[in-house]
Amino acid sequence: MACVTKTAQQGAPDGGPLPRVGNAFRRCPPRYRFKQPSIGQRPPLTCDVRRKYDHVNFLNTESAKHSLASGKTIEAWLFYGDIDDIKTIRFCTLSSNDNALKLIIWECEDIGDDEFIDIYSFPDAEPDYEPIIYEFEYYDDAFEKITELGGDLNKLCHQFDLQWYYKSVRVSA
Repeated sequence: MACVTKTAQQGAPDGGPLPRVGNAFRRCPPRYRFKQPSIGQRPPLTCDVRRKYDHVNFLNTESAKHSLASGKTIEAWLFYGDIDDIKTIRFCTLSSNDNALKLIIWECEDIGDDEFIDIYSFPDAEPDYEPIIYEFEYYDDAFEKITELGGDLNKLCHQFDLQWYYKSVRVSA
């Protein structure tokens, strides 16, 4: 959403109103105002909106509880290593629906490289693998199960952010 100066909000140089595009002329605090860009120019960013893909913003248990309560899914890294001479990744997803928490354990074969890190599209580690599903009533029970399975409660993340952690694990392995 672009913010414009007060003179641009008052109207065009000929005294007529400026064309309105969406909420482009919404009033902003003075420190965030900038002039309307010309056609073909990009407005300057008031904050860095680019995503930093070289790291993951991990959640602690309290922020994970808030995310789950708002309907978001969180993930935890469980294992990376060899099982029967196959590089294997094991991770879990935790989501809340109705009055229950659903924990799903995923296990897939590591076929990634530096360019291909989409662990969600990796094939299952075994041809007949079925994800393991647990249901819990309380957050603490679900977090305890994640710890039992080898997860770190200080390294919980939002859904689809785990692939960036995979990239760092792959580099260090």
